[in-house]
Amino acid sequence: ARKNLIALGTREDRIRLILNGIDLDHFRPVPPPGGPVFRMLFAGRLDSVKRPLLLVDIARALVRTQPSREFRITVAGDGPEEPALRRRIRSAGVEHLFECKGYVPDLAPLLAGCDALLLTSSNEGIPLTILEAFATARPVIASRAGAIEEALDENTGALIDFGAREAERFAEAIAKLMDNPDLARRMGTEARRRAELRYSQQRARQLYQQTLEGSA
Repeated sequence: ARKNLIALGTREDRIRLILNGIDLDHFRPVPPPGGPVFRMLFAGRLDSVKRPLLLVDIARALVRTQPSREFRITVAGDGPEEPALRRRIRSAGVEHLFECKGYVPDLAPLLAGCDALLLTSSNEGIPLTILEAFATARPVIASRAGAIEEALDENTGALIDFGAREAERFAEAIAKLMDNPDLARRMGTEARRRAELRYSQQRARQLYQQTLEGSA
């Protein structure tokens, strides 16, 4: 949005960018669940722009490349793509790998119960789910869409480029975290640090207050 405003002729010194703020007391850093099953969360509206059907391709790629590893994918959300997603899961024979929970009003418990967040969108700003995962000290594996790379990098997870073998690249990034729990924990620690530094509600409120007082 900032780039578009500048392109339309808005003076840069007239633009104030205030990042979204997360309730860092509600989304708290907690140890990952651990255990033999690697648990992933997909959270969002089940719409074509979120590309939830890609989750099935990712699961199948993981089964092929990591046959000895146990994993589960929880899907939190509803929307027009939900019937197609359920059909794709059944036709692929991977029902045992998925839990579709529908709309979930509070993601905090699900984030606390997962090892990583997945995001497969074709277009985004900076999704709140990524910031909430950061606050919970969870690494994120996401498509390189929209402004996601302004928040996410190799120190907090992985960005996956669009194109051929995309599902396989997601699977490779997931397998890296599966094989290296210490790496996943380091990423989670850095993610929480960034949430505290850049994405707290307190910081956002302060910046809004300064902006409003400056324009009064």
